[in-house]
Amino acid sequence: KIDFPDGSRVSPIELVNRVVMSQPAPVPKGPLDQHEVVRAIVKGTRKGKKVTLIEDLHVSGMPAWGIGLEVDTGSPPAVAVQMLGAGEITATGVCPPETCVPVKPYFDRLLERRMRVKSVEQPGWIPES
Repeated sequence: KIDFPDGSRVSPIELVNRVVMSQPAPVPKGPLDQHEVVRAIVKGTRKGKKVTLIEDLHVSGMPAWGIGLEVDTGSPPAVAVQMLGAGEITATGVCPPETCVPVKPYFDRLLERRMRVKSVEQPGWIPES
């Protein structure tokens, strides 16, 4: 607490809390417009030449489902579990997803959740930003 010449004492955190909480709630200026890009950059060689692959997963919020961008956290594993339960994933034991998850059905289901992948291939190795 801070002591003032008039004898009053104020806790800075309590003062900030009171000022902030006394403000009116913000009013939306329109519909919520959320967008996120999750990027993977892969550098390697193909036929002896350097190549860079850029994979961007574009995600929009899903207000109809009552969720925002967190759809990109829960949907990929949820889709895989649904495919497993439906018998679409038949591999047993431990295996990397790229060897056991059917690619097209998997990404079709992500697209239903407004998640789409854009791929770009560039010659050489681009510097990372």
